[in-house]
Amino acid sequence: MQVMGAKDFFELLKLKQTALLVFTAIASYFAAPSQSWSLRTVVLLLISEVLAVGGTTAVNMYFDRDIDALMERTKERPLPARRLNPPISLAYGLAIYAIGLALSLTVSFYLFVTILLGFVFDIFVYTLYFKRKTPLNIIFGGVAGGMPAMGGWLTRTGFFDLGALLSFLLVFLWIPMHIWFISIYYLEDYRKSGVPMLPVVVGPIRTAKFIMISLVLLETVVMVMTALQYATLFTLVVSTLLTAFSIRVMWKFLRDPRREVARQLFKLASPYLAVVFICIIIGRLLGI
Repeated sequence: MQVMGAKDFFELLKLKQTALLVFTAIASYFAAPSQSWSLRTVVLLLISEVLAVGGTTAVNMYFDRDIDALMERTKERPLPARRLNPPISLAYGLAIYAIGLALSLTVSFYLFVTILLGFVFDIFVYTLYFKRKTPLNIIFGGVAGGMPAMGGWLTRTGFFDLGALLSFLLVFLWIPMHIWFISIYYLEDYRKSGVPMLPVVVGPIRTAKFIMISLVLLETVVMVMTALQYATLFTLVVSTLLTAFSIRVMWKFLRDPRREVARQLFKLASPYLAVVFICIIIGRLLGI
């Protein structure tokens, strides 16, 4: 085993993925309909989510290290490449998560609950049970993915409302586009790993059709948010254009299901979610 380095510990956190989910929490905080806000709360929300999401991701990578070792895309990660000691990595992830969870209690009880539910769904429900048993595994992972957005909204309002559910659904319905097109692009990897991802079980074409349905439902959520004045017409116009462009590329994939087209779509997925949340914030702050 090589000497453990700081870079490897940071890699366990999947910083790009963590940053996107944490951004949904901050964006939802500012999108929530409340006249008051606190810089202290925003900072603590940010730190809590970074630690909680990053720690959960590190624990996830501990339990997935056997799968990662079988896949070309992931075999050079710190744990399958044996650059980090597994028990130390697990303790590291749990410690970071625990600090984030404890810190969330100083912010909001709702934030504490969403962070706790995110860990339970990601680790126990998704990673340890459904991931290796059903092609619909990411539905359960999607619940965990939507918790930061819900947590940010509830931290601002202090009570559960339809807006909190809709902010959760934005992320939940986005995840199929993100995960399943990655699975299509790395289809042989997932076949080797034995993980029953939907593209492996039903094929890329049928999977793309399911993704299109989730994307249409996501756009419907934006429409509902606009109707309820949680989002503005500006957000609806931008999201509609993004959705139309994404569906156009998906039709291209259905006619010509090449890996390169699948790569275009999963590269489009992260900016898609970020742009929608950015537009919600802009619309809210500027009253567009």
